[in-house]
Amino acid sequence: MVQGLVTRATVYFRNGHRRMNYRDAIDGGSPIGPGPVEATNKVLVAQRMKRAGQSWERDGGQGVLSARYTDQGALIGLGQK
Repeated sequence: MVQGLVTRATVYFRNGHRRMNYRDAIDGGSPIGPGPVEATNKVLVAQRMKRAGQSWERDGGQGVLSARYTDQGALIGLGQK
């Protein structure tokens, strides 16, 4: 069990080390960590869902948010698709 986890972690880091160059990402202005991404999503959801005069039931609100997600791409707020 533990050996399998160690093997999986080793493979993950070997295969993904090029994506883990955080210094270049920070120097390039990319947000690092969940904080900036979560904050951006929170603001976008609030802007879309809390406009004056709007009220949403769960299914309708989820539909609007799903459409927003699709429109903005895979990573909302990061300008990447």
